Amino acid sequence: YRSEYAQALQRLLDGPYTDKNITALLDQWEAQIADVVEEAYTTDNEHLRPSAWQASVDSLRETVAHRRYLMKELISSMGSQ
Repeated sequence: YRSEYAQALQRLLDGPYTDKNITALLDQWEAQIADVVEEAYTTDNEHLRPSAWQASVDSLRETVAHRRYLMKELISSMGSQ
């Protein structure tokens, strides 16, 4: 099963989970949401601060990049077994 799992991970990394695809999706979602977050906070400061939201977006981007790295490491280690 290791070989099949490594192949499936590689297909994911080469397909829908490419850095280009993920970055494009995150950029699109960020652009769609940013103004609403700002507007909500401006209207009522009980809402999420835009800076806190942006920090969460940045954290998500880092998490995605780290997960891609871990997947690549796992694929590499499975190939050497």
